[in-house]
Amino acid sequence: MARNRIRGRDFFNLPNILTYLRITAIPLMIVLLVPPVTSFDYNMAFLICFLATLTDYIDGIIARRHNQVTPIGKLMDPLADKLLVSAVFIMLIPLKKMQAWVTF
Repeated sequence: MARNRIRGRDFFNLPNILTYLRITAIPLMIVLLVPPVTSFDYNMAFLICFLATLTDYIDGIIARRHNQVTPIGKLMDPLADKLLVSAVFIMLIPLKKMQAWVTF
């Protein structure tokens, strides 16, 4: 049975860097959605969420086209997606924009 080994260069290829950027955008989005929230905060949070979703699409294309699919990328990409969506849903509960039962 072959084992997937994680090498140092696997951590810092472009698709993985885009995934790391998506993860680091989550706290910024959370801060923007802490009540009281202005329309500017909503717009910025939406923009960050949109850009994060776009990087998810782009990193997948780059990884497949340039043969940069890595074991760490296979782990981190879906984790980043789940963290992003969960953070948005949870932060929308106190703003009365999302029902808790939908989130949990």
